[in-house]
Amino acid sequence: MTFTDTGRIRGQDDEIAKINNLVQDIMPGMANFPVEPDADIHNYGGERIDAFFGVSFTKGALSVGIEGGIPAYQRVNGLQMETDWFITSGIQVMF
Repeated sequence: MTFTDTGRIRGQDDEIAKINNLVQDIMPGMANFPVEPDADIHNYGGERIDAFFGVSFTKGALSVGIEGGIPAYQRVNGLQMETDWFITSGIQVMF
């Protein structure tokens, strides 16, 4: 199991702020809405606990492994996609 805690973003990118200010000049009613969801600092960060299961096989100098997992708990900040499952595999040759 692993625990990941990703903090919120602090501050701003001046280039993104320029675009948002331009939109505010053109459409004053949109002043509180970022142009893109990923430009909103509230849409970053969260917490997740992942549960893993994996197997590996070794024969001579060759090693093959596969590991899969699902989030046992997750809480994301704002508008973000959640994780449903994940899988990792690998092959190693030792010499």
